Amino acid sequence: MTHELIPADWPLDDLEKALGLTTEPPMPTDRRRLYWIVDDHSCAVLGYDSAELSSVQLTAAMRRYAGLIAQAAREVERSLCREEWWLLADLLNDCDDLRDYCELPLPHSLLIVAQLEDGQRLDGSGDKWFGAGLGDSGTRQLVRKISRWPETHSVAIAAAVRYFWSDPERDSDAEWWRLSERTVPAAGRV
Repeated sequence: MTHELIPADWPLDDLEKALGLTTEPPMPTDRRRLYWIVDDHSCAVLGYDSAELSSVQLTAAMRRYAGLIAQAAREVERSLCREEWWLLADLLNDCDDLRDYCELPLPHSLLIVAQLEDGQRLDGSGDKWFGAGLGDSGTRQLVRKISRWPETHSVAIAAAVRYFWSDPERDSDAEWWRLSERTVPAAGRV
């Protein structure tokens, strides 16, 4: 014997409402809940007792980290030209997954420099963005810049590229690498 809790002929909209489901986007004030596996070492580095870590402390640490990356992003924006950004976006498409989803994350700078060097050596990718015959020197110059910067700058580059690839149909004239492009609502952009 089967029991129907919800009649099979209910309209889909009513069923979604009955189950508390919605296809509408959440309100801007809604918070998403994430479940996190506590990393004792990271907590210790931050001075937290992992057994007593709260979501407030985790949110505060994330905001401080975001602040450091935002500062680095503004410095990187001033240092890289449009062609360098497009080369980075071209070569780092789908590469950040290797860094963010592995057990022992690689430094972003290592990943970026390796992609730049391999892209030029194997495919001549720099020639596409710097011009024919200019790829070797342009790529070497970019590798030197990135190699001199602290790791936060490479994380800022990865964040900008991740943002770019979140919408591959983005307007090609948009300066997608700018921090304001991903943090300021579209109506407030100049």
